[in-house]
Amino acid sequence: MKTKSKELKVKVLLLITGSIAAVRIPLLVSQLVKDNYEVKCVVSGNAEKIIQPLSLSILSRNTCILDKDQWSYLHSRPLHIDLCDWADVLIMAPLTATTLSKWVIGNADGLISSILIANNKPIIVAPAMNSKMWSNKAVNRNYIYLQDYPNVLLLKPSEGILACDEIGVGKIPPNDLIQLALKFLLLQNKKPYQRDLLNKEFLITGGCTSEKIDAARKITNNSSGTMGLMLAQVARFRGAKVKYIHGPLKNKLDITEGINTYEIENSNDLINAIEKEISKSFAENANGTSNPPGVKTVIN
Repeated sequence: MKTKSKELKVKVLLLITGSIAAVRIPLLVSQLVKDNYEVKCVVSGNAEKIIQPLSLSILSRNTCILDKDQWSYLHSRPLHIDLCDWADVLIMAPLTATTLSKWVIGNADGLISSILIANNKPIIVAPAMNSKMWSNKAVNRNYIYLQDYPNVLLLKPSEGILACDEIGVGKIPPNDLIQLALKFLLLQNKKPYQRDLLNKEFLITGGCTSEKIDAARKITNNSSGTMGLMLAQVARFRGAKVKYIHGPLKNKLDITEGINTYEIENSNDLINAIEKEISKSFAENANGTSNPPGVKTVIN
């Protein structure tokens, strides 16, 4: 959501903790500033060892705030309260296991933990850690607690090659997806964020199909599949489980994480995929393994 004047800029408070995924954050800051957001960065002590606060200050056009600044004599009010009051939206990226634990048990040891506990503004949360840490029972329990927080939009870690060269779940969600979540929250018009589609399953189709005329020719269209992908992500933000059946995607946004995608080529593939998913849903409902009311189908 771009704004037209300095007075109307959306204020984003970006909280950065000590995961190696923090190296992705300067690019996020740069893009947010280009999109006319006002950004302030708060960096934990461990994150300082990974990225330079000076680079964040230059990219954000605001002084980077450090842990040691929390109780500076230069502030007439507690800094964590001032920052919460200043922000319209918060982004917690990356969220480490340590910060997650402090947050859910109410441990305000450190500036970022204090901000998280004092905050009642909408906040986007993007965890990142080693896959063994992510699958740990204590971390899982803490993450489940966080799902009940009314102002929190959670973006689960992605699967892929991690910094430790292991393959698993733990990568920070793409910057494009974080920005899409930000736009989604801002479109709520200051209404409380709600996961009103919990226990719902959506089957969404989008993109083009390609139909052969003969061995050398085919007929298709220029559909990029972006609208269906946006619908799928918005449904997921609101708590739904989503399956997206699509033709070849033709967009530059990295926003497929978190939804199940299945690529098809022609209309017969599309029909077969839809029938298979609907039959599977009916079978699961009949066996009591899926939550009613089952699948909602959206044809894009």
